[in-house]
Amino acid sequence: MRIAQQTADFLVVDDFLSAEASRYVWHFFHQEPFRAVQADRWVKGFRLVDGQPMWSDVYTSRPTRSDRTGVSIAYPSGKAVDALIEGIIDNLSVFSEYIGQQGTDWHYFFCRPYLYPAGTGLSWHSDGRKDVAGAYVYYAHPEWYAHWGAELLIDGSGFREFNYPKHKMYDGSIERLGAHLDAGCISDAVMKDAAGHYVLPSPNRFVLLRRGVLHRLNPVHASAGDHVRASIAGFFIRDES
Repeated sequence: MRIAQQTADFLVVDDFLSAEASRYVWHFFHQEPFRAVQADRWVKGFRLVDGQPMWSDVYTSRPTRSDRTGVSIAYPSGKAVDALIEGIIDNLSVFSEYIGQQGTDWHYFFCRPYLYPAGTGLSWHSDGRKDVAGAYVYYAHPEWYAHWGAELLIDGSGFREFNYPKHKMYDGSIERLGAHLDAGCISDAVMKDAAGHYVLPSPNRFVLLRRGVLHRLNPVHASAGDHVRASIAGFFIRDES
């Protein structure tokens, strides 16, 4: 394990798991019951232009009844995803600068496997809910070429309390509508900055993001063919229930 890049807003760790553990995690992807993200309902974190990525079940670092994850499988699951959970637990002292302390700033984290085939991505967004202490992604695919796309783009402004505008509804209530049908507000926020960062999805790479940092997953390029961006992503969650 080695730190490849570190800023005030994100941390990039290469060779995060041992070669054996990373191979087991890749094999785990072959056995998971993946389904389209939008199979049951529109998950509005994904815009219509983001294509049809796939996801699998949620795994948590401890039992929880939080509605953030819904139905989940608690550690230890007996599957290779446990190796990633253990890797995160082993490095919490390194991560505390970004996510704070377990038991105070957050209580558990979850892992959700994703498959992004060619043409799929995730538009600009912020994981800034108040119950989120930070976010991460781990790249499980065994190879990746730079021209295959899927870069993680990170806004250059750093932490911000980004909130979608409030709107008055027909019944008189006030609601935030999000950006799934109209992303103008989040586009304006990103366009204010002259530059940012990008992180390539190198195999066995782990990226930790501070809460509130705007970011985007660039679509997987057609040149990737049938190679998929196989990743495990999740949040560190404050759950006092």
